[in-house]
Amino acid sequence: MKRLIFLTSAVLFGFLVTHTIPHQNFFKLVSLSRMGILASMATVFILTLPLAAWIPDFKIKRKPKRLKRKKQHR
Repeated sequence: MKRLIFLTSAVLFGFLVTHTIPHQNFFKLVSLSRMGILASMATVFILTLPLAAWIPDFKIKRKPKRLKRKKQHR
């Protein structure tokens, strides 16, 4: 799940970056059409896929403090 969340955030970030740079003519042309927006999303997604493959799944272990206190008393 963490990998999916990272992927979506990376895709959105890349999308914002590509559409806020007015100097590149390619992204100017792409942003004019709806299909172009989909294409840019797809390219950003494809670019971020290998990055997500390199990142290992990290699990956040959350233990409630009550359980810790009970274990300490035992």
